[in-house]
Amino acid sequence: MKKQLIKTGIMLGLSAGLFLTACDDIDPVVDSLNFNRYLAPVGIEASLSKIVELTLTWTAVPNASSYYVEIYKDSLQFDEANLIYRENVSTNRLQYSPLIGDTHYSARIKIAAGVKEESKWNWIVFQTSVDSKFLTAEAGDIGSDYAIFRWPAGMSATKISLTPTSGAKITQELNAQEIAEGKVQVEGLQPSMKYTATLYDDNWRVGLTDVTTLKAGTIIVRPEDDFRTLLETAADSTAFMLLPGDYISDGANIALTKSIFISGYGENLQPVIHCQFTIATPKVSLSLTNVEMNGIGASNSYSYFVQANSAEKAELGNIVVEGCRIKNYSRSLLAMGSSGNSSIESFTVNNSIIENIEASGGDFVDVRVGLIKKLTITNSTFNKCAWARCFLRMDDPAANFPGQKTEVLIDRCTFYGVTDVETGQSLLHVRVKESAVKMTNCIVAKTKGTLAHSKDDMTPECGGNNYFDAPNFLSATANTTAISPDAKFDSSAATRLDPEFADADNGDFTVTNANVKVGDPRWF
Repeated sequence: MKKQLIKTGIMLGLSAGLFLTACDDIDPVVDSLNFNRYLAPVGIEASLSKIVELTLTWTAVPNASSYYVEIYKDSLQFDEANLIYRENVSTNRLQYSPLIGDTHYSARIKIAAGVKEESKWNWIVFQTSVDSKFLTAEAGDIGSDYAIFRWPAGMSATKISLTPTSGAKITQELNAQEIAEGKVQVEGLQPSMKYTATLYDDNWRVGLTDVTTLKAGTIIVRPEDDFRTLLETAADSTAFMLLPGDYISDGANIALTKSIFISGYGENLQPVIHCQFTIATPKVSLSLTNVEMNGIGASNSYSYFVQANSAEKAELGNIVVEGCRIKNYSRSLLAMGSSGNSSIESFTVNNSIIENIEASGGDFVDVRVGLIKKLTITNSTFNKCAWARCFLRMDDPAANFPGQKTEVLIDRCTFYGVTDVETGQSLLHVRVKESAVKMTNCIVAKTKGTLAHSKDDMTPECGGNNYFDAPNFLSATANTTAISPDAKFDSSAATRLDPEFADADNGDFTVTNANVKVGDPRWF
């Protein structure tokens, strides 16, 4: 299940005395104690889910019997014509829906008269995100110099704008036929370029999505083609776009000697590839976008998603995993084993789901004698991976790479059932001296492991993480004292809230606890 993380454009808790000059017709917040009157409510927060569902909370006031709440479709104007909600409520929490996407709202709250006189108003302003009406892409919708966009036929729209990562924006007015069909083709795009596409109805944004055009000369592959042979005979930097279907169904270990780029047509049109990649040739890179990698084939099963080993010291290229699903490998996502001394320029995983990789006999990302110069893992989910080993192991490579360091960033990820064993295993076992290791805004759930367990491990920089059913991450326990006496802990202001996953046993990590706002964005 894919859900979008919604952030308010401004999410403010306003205390007494702020924004006193916002508007002439609003009484000032009290700036002195008056024991005959309640003080204005404080700690106001507005959070949004599914773009248009508002949860409004504020600090409960003792002896307050009820609160007046008003919501307006404006920005601190509180114009009666813009009023959409007015009610007297008995608790300090209100849920309201639906709002409208891409719109500014204001809410104000005061305490109703009770044992004291009613308070003055306090308020908050927030903005909803775009409630995108773009439909799922179809095979063939993205080329190297064009892109096709779809939305519900007949829906009101006036223009589409494409903003590239670099270069000039393209804006195209829609004609009557395009509006009626809910489909437009925009041409003149640059190959291998990421564009943010915005659909407008006059000045109101009604669609928002990112697309990346194909590399020039991309080869279109169909399920009936011999993809294994195409891979093994490809020229350097060949790009493949795979139609939905099953590829290399028997399974294969593909030894890459040239850089390869493999893409599917979209997150809902992922081809399934049954293979392991082996990289041992200098400068070779691998890029995967919107594909599913399955380590089990009809005739063979595999230990590694990528194994990077070279008998000689080899400087390998970049490995990129974007918008993919990877599952059913028995040992490691990436392994640089006990022989060879290669380096990888970078390993990047973003917006991906990785599940059922046991790490039997090894670690999930297992770097024994080599070096990954930069490892970045963001916006991804790891479900039942490395349940008896370390998630990330990087041994000290000083013998082969004297003075070199690594940079590790893990941000906005959800970990469930990872390193779930009380045997001195940890999430971040990084012994590359003086390296930067950072983990932020993650959910770690259902694990008996530790954050880091060795006296030689780098102490991770942490912030904004939430640990649930993960007792050994925030402070020492009898387990860590006995098994991992040198364990490192998250000393930041982390939380222990239950995310209340929708159906974790079946891989649905939708967060239903409104107080948990971290982890993989797809689950919000």
